[in-house]
Amino acid sequence: MYEFYYDYLKPRYGNKCTLLFTDTDSFCYHVETEDLYHDMSQNFDLFDTSNFGKDHPLYTTKNY
Repeated sequence: MYEFYYDYLKPRYGNKCTLLFTDTDSFCYHVETEDLYHDMSQNFDLFDTSNFGKDHPLYTTKNY
């Protein structure tokens, strides 16, 4: 998760991405972007979208 933040999010969003807090197995971020779902679809293999509604275009259990 450290690598995801520093190697993917910070280079992509710069100062428009802030790490808010961490927990045992999660990070919470604030990201400023026009369309986060579009951004996620560009690097879909990096995201677990298994908790999205089954009718959501990005739903999959592939990365679960």
